[in-house]
Formats: sequence, structure tokens, C-alpha cells
Amino acid sequence: MKNRVGLITYHFLHNYGTMLQAYALQSKIRAWGYEAEYIDYRFKELTQSPSNRLITRFKRVGYYLGNYKYYYIKAMHSSKMSIRKAQFDDFYLKNIRTGLLQYATLQELEANPPEYDIYIVGSDQVWNPNLSCSSPAYFLSFIKKDDSKKAAYAPSIGVASLTTSQEQKIARHIRKFDFLSCREITGSRLLENMGGRNVLHVLDPTFLLEADRWEDVMVRPKIAEPYILCYFLGDTKHPREYVRELEKKTGIKAYYIPSSPLDMARKTAIFDAGPAEFLGLIRNASYVCTDSFHGSVFSIIFKKQFYSFCKRSDNEQTSDNIRIKELLKSAGLEARLINPGQQMRDDESNINFDLVNSHIMPMKERSEEYLLEILRSKGQTHVT
Repeated sequence: MKNRVGLITYHFLHNYGTMLQAYALQSKIRAWGYEAEYIDYRFKELTQSPSNRLITRFKRVGYYLGNYKYYYIKAMHSSKMSIRKAQFDDFYLKNIRTGLLQYATLQELEANPPEYDIYIVGSDQVWNPNLSCSSPAYFLSFIKKDDSKKAAYAPSIGVASLTTSQEQKIARHIRKFDFLSCREITGSRLLENMGGRNVLHVLDPTFLLEADRWEDVMVRPKIAEPYILCYFLGDTKHPREYVRELEKKTGIKAYYIPSSPLDMARKTAIFDAGPAEFLGLIRNASYVCTDSFHGSVFSIIFKKQFYSFCKRSDNEQTSDNIRIKELLKSAGLEARLINPGQQMRDDESNINFDLVNSHIMPMKERSEEYLLEILRSKGQTHVT
């Protein structure tokens, strides 16, 4: 009998990359014939109570007033954004399989942990200590059975450096893992320095599914004309200015999947886009411009001409730019990262995806071998 696999990650959040990476890992494991389901942990203990949220907002009144237009636009488009939430929920119900129990808090999870032969955490930024939903649950702290395997597939620390206290906390958690890997090379090195053992660099699980497999779950867009797809999470002006130059150069209109209020009032804003629509919009775009890690990933998977941007300054303590920078470097696409102030070149060439695949395929093979080793590991000891 094949091992039963319990997965844990940010599987239910209304974020394109988060939900699609969760789908990809589960889908790949199930395609190999293993039973795999997500542990439905909702980290409610980390969510502010209504009274605390009110206090926080009261303290930030001055900031809100100083950025009145930004928050006014956001409020005016909240009903349109709710359409997207319904599409996320629909995709989740159709495509993500969870265990029978839902755990609101870590305490509930520890009191009655689900039983599997193998537990796998990852991918996404589940080990980023700066996120508000960072929890010991994503280090599998709730597992009581000594004979169960604990594995990490492509978790991301998300940052280039950690404080001493953050390192100590993570180091305590990773000692009990039978398999360790990370989505970024920098993250792998940080973990190696903490744990004194090899940590394999593997691909985000979205790369484990071929483009035609993604096409099976995507929804084709209704846009009849060629278009530039823009998906920006950050609020910086330079990416939008670059898009305007691209529009002028190509004569192709830009459409926006709005996340920032900077894009919500645009005539070409697309609000009705859940995960399936997001895939279709990238798949059928002439160009993609994005500061999203997974926006860049799917541009590579669908072989799109694309430009990536950083949504934060490298100098910010919580900057997660390392994710996109290392992704592009590993694919041989460093030139597709557009830095602040960088102008469009007249002689810019198209992406050679044969060359890109020559970089990606060996990493994909290594990643699949590693994941299969985890799935076949029951009763074995694997500490590198």
C-alpha cells in the first residue's frame, strides 16, 4: 500500500500563486498514485480580533488621511473585488482536496492532529518569519508519531537574511525533518548554516505540471484583441510607466488584473479573474508585465515574452525581491528583470525558450526525484 500524505501550506488564501502552487503539489502527487490531502489549518489564533483591528486602524488614522485617495479608490472597488473572491472559492472547492477536519488554531491542531504516513510542508513563503501568518504548524510542530516522515518541499524563507533570533527559532524546528529543501538557493544556504546539513534547492511545484496540464484547468479570456497583461502587487510607479512605453512601442493595449488601488480605476481593469482566469489571461497574452513571483513563473511555463519588476526596495527589511531575482537567474533570464528607472531598449530580443528549458529541465528532474524519494520513504531514515 502506498503512503498516505498530509500536506500543509497556505492553501486557502485568495492569492493566485498561493492557491495554484497548492493545487500543483497535490495534483502531482496524486498523479503518481498517492493519496494526498491538505491539512485544513486556518491560523485563526494569529488573526486580530475585531476590537484589536479597530485599535490598529485608529492608530493609523493619520496615515490613512495622508493617503486618502489610495484608500478611497480601494473602498470604492471593494464590491468588484468580491467577485474575484467568489471565483477563488469556486476553484478551491473544485480542485483542492482537504482532510475531513478543519482546524481553526494551532491549539486545535495539536490537540487532535491528523494521522498520515508522510507529512510535507510547502511550498510558498511558509518559512518567512516576517509574515503575519507565520506559525510553528508549518514546521510540523503538531506531529506526535515518531514513525511519521517529516519533509519540506520547496518552502520559501522569502528574504535574503535573518536576525539571530529568527535563525535560532527556525534551527530548532528543522532538526526533526527527515527531508529538507528550499525554493531559493539563498534560502537553502541559510538553512544549511543553521542545521549543518545539506538542503536541496528545488523548483516551485507549479513547474512540476506541464503547460498543457495547466491549460486543462484554465478559463480562456474574453479579450478578442492582442493584449499586454499587467499584474502588479506593489505600488511603485516605474512598472506602470514601463508598460506605457511598451504600449507605445508595440501598439498593443494593456489590461490589468488589479491588486493595488493604482490599477483599480483603469478602464481595462479585469476584476472577474480567479485562479483559472488568471492562468488563461497569462496563457493568451502577447506580453506579461508583473512584480509577482508566480506571475513570472507562469510566464515561463507558458513561454510568454515578459518583464519582471521588484515590488519593494532591496533596502527594506522585509524585502522579498530575492525570490524573483533567483528565479530569473536560475532560468537564465536575468535580463528580464527591469530595475527602477530602467528604460526600454530598442534592440531588445525575444526570449529563447529552448535555452530557458535547458536550465529548467535539469532542475525539474531533480525536483521530481526528490519528491518521489519523499513519497517512497516510509520506514527509511533520510537525514543529509
